[in-house]
Amino acid sequence: MRIPRPAVLVAFLLVVACDPGYRLQPTAWKAEKSGRWSQDFEGFSLSTRTVEGLAGEWWLDLTFHVYANSQPVSLKLATLKSGTAVYDGSIGPELAAVPKGGGPLAASWRFGEGHGIRDVIRDSATIELHLVVGSTAQTVAVLYKQVPCCGSE
Repeated sequence: MRIPRPAVLVAFLLVVACDPGYRLQPTAWKAEKSGRWSQDFEGFSLSTRTVEGLAGEWWLDLTFHVYANSQPVSLKLATLKSGTAVYDGSIGPELAAVPKGGGPLAASWRFGEGHGIRDVIRDSATIELHLVVGSTAQTVAVLYKQVPCCGSE
């Protein structure tokens, strides 16, 4: 019996499409459409997305969208706290502040080759965003938990 080429291609894609990577979701945030999550804070709201990647990635790039803010919001420091260590994030000047009305804030982490994100985060990690809202300092802690990938939730 000969298996048709399209069937072989579909089977191959199903196998390789489910990389044993990682998938992280913020806990206690409101689920939105298309893998987005949101949370209200005093004076502003944030949204972010489910974070996904391939096995062996040794970096993490996160973007948070600020909205419903009547004052400017600046990101001063971002830290990732895992069960193994605390990592300071890098904040690019172009995504470090948003005017009233909102916009994106971003931070990134580089763990070093050979230190894959799955080894760093394991089951969960907390991202702390140290912000200034108007003239008031505020810290937001976002707990991310590892969830199954490939639609096996």
